Amino acid sequence: MRRGRALLIIFLLALAIGGSAFGIMADRRGNYGLRGEVLCGERSAAEGFRLCHSAMLTEPGSYNSAHLVWDVDYDPAAGAGETESRWSMEPLEYDPGIGREIPRPGAPGVNIDISWTGRGGPPDSLPDWILAIIDDLLAMQRREGAAVEAALRLRDYTDVLPLSFESDALDTAEAYLGAFAVETPESYMVRALLENDMTGGRLSIGPGAYSLSYSCDAVLAGGDVYLCLDYYSYSGSSNSGTPEGVSPEHMPGGSWGVYRIPCESGEGGALKPDFSRAENVYPLSEHGGEGMSMAVSPDGGELLLAFAEDDGSLTLKAVSLPGGEVKQSLCLAGPGGGNRVEAFAAGDGWAAVKTADYAACAVTEEGAYRALPAAPLDAVPTPADIRVYETLNGDVRPDMQVENAEFAMTGGRLAMLETGYYFDAAEQIHDFARLSVFSAGELAYCEFFSFDARSPIATRTELGVGR
Repeated sequence: MRRGRALLIIFLLALAIGGSAFGIMADRRGNYGLRGEVLCGERSAAEGFRLCHSAMLTEPGSYNSAHLVWDVDYDPAAGAGETESRWSMEPLEYDPGIGREIPRPGAPGVNIDISWTGRGGPPDSLPDWILAIIDDLLAMQRREGAAVEAALRLRDYTDVLPLSFESDALDTAEAYLGAFAVETPESYMVRALLENDMTGGRLSIGPGAYSLSYSCDAVLAGGDVYLCLDYYSYSGSSNSGTPEGVSPEHMPGGSWGVYRIPCESGEGGALKPDFSRAENVYPLSEHGGEGMSMAVSPDGGELLLAFAEDDGSLTLKAVSLPGGEVKQSLCLAGPGGGNRVEAFAAGDGWAAVKTADYAACAVTEEGAYRALPAAPLDAVPTPADIRVYETLNGDVRPDMQVENAEFAMTGGRLAMLETGYYFDAAEQIHDFARLSVFSAGELAYCEFFSFDARSPIATRTELGVGR
């Protein structure tokens, strides 16, 4: 009898919870959606483009319990969308759409964390320069006892500093890879900490007050990683923060460039790179690739490079894969400031670039790219309720941050979707998506979507063509 009563109570509780959840869905399904404000142009200019928006939201008072997801299919030309909702008693897994990160190099020689067990000391397989640091720290420990920490000039231990590669997409335990290395700057300082006793030890090496910086991008093509790496520099205390150039003589090919890293499939689909076979398929002159972005043509036959020349003009280069032969070089926008590439993408028959000043694109005709008129971005409006601030040079700008931009193209029109966050006049934070459509180098349409950033755990808005 008691068992039956308990089962009845459990059933009634589940029914109540389920009824509440479906009530919440029914109440919110019609209310949640894209809140678009057309800032300029006619909706007809957005014909053929679509936005796909997804959000996982928590219930009030349950920040860590997300069971409800909305998927919105929005047609900007019609100004309407369809919302579907999903609910589950078990927490729903949400894919933010970021995908696996392509392996990129980290700052060389920093963030080292090594541990060992027993009294035998660190493994002999460690690089000699790390073993030398451990020996010096052990000598200090014998004099001072307990754990020791010291500021060390790294050049005293190694002239060549291998780069470390870290990525969830890598199936490798290698942290220090001799195929990619830079010359250790003269004044580069690190902080080293050693803890060692009879049970084992731990060595931690991190950057000092100043660190190395660099310019890089990476894409995946034909199962291999293509890495553009250029302009490592070091700002150290000995030179008052002035960047100190870092020599690429120890890199593949002896120069900066676009490197091909052959890969095989590892466990779980992760990449297993063979760094020993890396080659420089497109050498760059000194600082010649700073700010360069890369994309791969849809057929995988071309590597597309977008970057600003010394005079500020925006260049697109098509490089054959896997050979590295330059097939075409094209000017997308003329000389001027603000041409550092902020976003770059390629689709079927087109390539598009966003800089601080322009949205530029090119289309393919008879196997070659042809530049279309670049559209100035100062014509793209913002809503009136966004808070503004004054820069040091007196310019007034909206208090908004664009975190991502993507492109689509149809009918000779280029669509650009920017996503990020902004602060309103009441200093409340909001997520946003801004859709801009350009035709013949002119802004033809702009719609702004705002979301309450305090409620969603995660949101994603994507741009596409058709259904």
